[in-house]
Amino acid sequence: MKRQPRPIRGPKAYDSLPPRNRDTYGRALDGLNRMRRGKSIKRAAREAGTTPETMRRYVGEALEIRRGRTVAKRADRLYRRMSVLTPDGRREVGTRGSEAAKRIAAHWNAAEHYLATGDTKPLVKFKSKGVGGVELATRPSQVEKHWTRGEMDLDDIYVDR
Repeated sequence: MKRQPRPIRGPKAYDSLPPRNRDTYGRALDGLNRMRRGKSIKRAAREAGTTPETMRRYVGEALEIRRGRTVAKRADRLYRRMSVLTPDGRREVGTRGSEAAKRIAAHWNAAEHYLATGDTKPLVKFKSKGVGGVELATRPSQVEKHWTRGEMDLDDIYVDR
């Protein structure tokens, strides 16, 4: 029987993972995100490049059984390393929980929306807000500067994946 890893709730636990396991953990988080968007654990795991068993092992505390089916809880307190766009550029931060991860993803989406349409309204929602102890870039000039530097790749929002 495989040893169950402890839930990853902080930087110490995350940093103690070997690089291969960090990648596995990242895929399990991706699968969890897919489950929150309505996919079954089997389909979410397949699309994330992992297995349901691995997801249960790494993000099991964010899962529950309802009427015989494994479903994702609405929120979790698992640790994630993510990239955020700050006034000074792209930066890695450690976040604890799915709510902070949602805020980071929404900020990236607002920045990309601004670049595509010129509409600053979504960015304004993040004024004076931060995540993981850092301020988020909200001025159009900041977003444009980081875009021209090539610092805005939404596919790389999660570190180590």
